[in-house]
Amino acid sequence: MNEYTVIYAQDVIDAMMAEVTSRHVCERIDSYRTILKTFPYHGPEYEPYYAAAKPLFPCRYTPVPGTPFALHYAVDEERREVNVFALEFQRASPMERFGR
Repeated sequence: MNEYTVIYAQDVIDAMMAEVTSRHVCERIDSYRTILKTFPYHGPEYEPYYAAAKPLFPCRYTPVPGTPFALHYAVDEERREVNVFALEFQRASPMERFGR
């Protein structure tokens, strides 16, 4: 089975450095790189209730157990890439997701 390449956007890396203060939580978030390499469709399609919370393209998400965070990502089948474009603090307002 060919694995996918998992790419974290710079915004995700910056958010991890600025918002995640626990090494354990950071390691948990980063462990999803391994999961998504093998199972890129692990998380469900992201279909928010609020139009303002909807990204401009189809994507998936996965909550990271034991943390208040979720990863939002898109799968590029042609390139066999998983692009993690957002690290969401799940307790934040859904109206402010994705910089809107």
